[in-house]
Amino acid sequence: MKKARDKETAKAKGDAGDTAATMNRKQRGLAAGDVGGTAAMMAQARRDLAVAFSRLESPAEIEQAFVDFLTASEMRDLQARWLIFKMLAAGETQREISRILGVSLCKITRGSRFLKSPRNIVRKMLGDVK
Repeated sequence: MKKARDKETAKAKGDAGDTAATMNRKQRGLAAGDVGGTAAMMAQARRDLAVAFSRLESPAEIEQAFVDFLTASEMRDLQARWLIFKMLAAGETQREISRILGVSLCKITRGSRFLKSPRNIVRKMLGDVK
């Protein structure tokens, strides 16, 4: 009974059940859960990082940036993703990659689908890397 009364009150005030914070986010065009424009900040950070990485002049500097930016666990995940791409490009089967690296077939399938995408940049990154 109280819920129904609260909804009626909310409707009378405007958007049913919306808090002031939700209304404020809606007015700013932000998604629910995007408190304070975090999604836009993250998108800008990704662009900024791309520019920052493009300033690095050698593989050694990029490797140092990885050490500075990533935890050991994040680095292992990135290395595994790279190995998945390399092994797929070399013609290894998904099951063999899973057995060797100890990663799920789902991760490998995602990598395989990505490599087949016409917009992927990984093939360019793979270049002559063996």
